[in-house]
Amino acid sequence: MEESTFESVELQKAVQWTELWPAIETAQFAHFIVHDTPDNDADAEAIETFVARFSACAETWEETLTTNKAIILQGMETHLRALESKGLFVHWGTVTRDFSAPDGDVRSIPVAVVTIDRTSVDSATVVIPVDLDLDEDSEQDPIDY
Repeated sequence: MEESTFESVELQKAVQWTELWPAIETAQFAHFIVHDTPDNDADAEAIETFVARFSACAETWEETLTTNKAIILQGMETHLRALESKGLFVHWGTVTRDFSAPDGDVRSIPVAVVTIDRTSVDSATVVIPVDLDLDEDSEQDPIDY
């Protein structure tokens, strides 16, 4: 039997900024951000702003003091509301992926999976590739679609 090259990942809806904390914590290692095609320029701008802010948070997360993390995430509330006002919703989840390090060892890292779409349900499922190219030189790390 051929092994599946895709995996279903259960995601939960981000209703409040506090729910994004574990997603950003995980995203500092690697992340997928998958979104619907915007219907108009306003949708595109709201999606682009959220993705940029989320990615910036993930990139600086480790160096950010814990007290400042809450303040940064409170700012994400504005972006969640901007998306919701356009009928777009954020869902997130995490998976663990193995990759071969340059020294030949296999390492595991957490990967955040984030979607922005018109699905307003509390939980959703997304299908992602099982095999990800997660080496340091990969253009897929972080992965933003």
